[in-house]
Amino acid sequence: MICQNCKVTVLNSKKICPLCDLPIEGDAIDENGFLQQAEDVFYPTYTISKKAKARKTILQVLLFLLLSGSFISMLINGLQLEINHNYWSAIVVSALLYCYMGFRSITSVHLNTGAKYIVQLILLSFLLTVIDSVSGFHRWSINYVIPFLSIGTTLLLMILAHSKYYRYKEYIGYVFASLLLGLIPLFVVFIKIATVAWPSLAAFCVSMIIVILLFTFADTRFKSELLKRFHIN
Repeated sequence: MICQNCKVTVLNSKKICPLCDLPIEGDAIDENGFLQQAEDVFYPTYTISKKAKARKTILQVLLFLLLSGSFISMLINGLQLEINHNYWSAIVVSALLYCYMGFRSITSVHLNTGAKYIVQLILLSFLLTVIDSVSGFHRWSINYVIPFLSIGTTLLLMILAHSKYYRYKEYIGYVFASLLLGLIPLFVVFIKIATVAWPSLAAFCVSMIIVILLFTFADTRFKSELLKRFHIN
């Protein structure tokens, strides 16, 4: 403890300064220089909010439904394979996985809004691809649905980037995410998985236009940060 009158450090837990005989308050210091706190000092306990408890409970319920529903559906599907050669259990598992991972990402406090949109796009694209594959793989998910979902997500990212214009580091993340969302459908066309090219090309064009738009109207901090990331003088 330190005497406010004499400005000296008092060892142990003495309540009176030996120099001026005035009362002193604070944490006691032992001979080794470590603090000795009084026994009546209480620290606040960490309490989990009701919202966090509700989220944890819902996630546990969804996880239970995911595991049990996946097991039951695959078991029934396996017993019916001799009669019905259709792996419909994959749709059930994918839908349950989408519900669990979707709710987990939406309610996460560690993801920003743009990241949540991208995660939803990935999960929904996976679910639609599985449904398309199980129902005969007519490629409607890859040819049309996923590219248009990519366009919609890119437009949402542009709106978010404009609303958070002052946070230039997060702004950069939205720009790169928009570029990535345009390249993925184009890559699917390049490896000839998609048989209809114009929706993917449209998604790529929209993505590039939005990237150019964001870069054009960005401030100098964004441009300097972008040049630093690419090591351009």
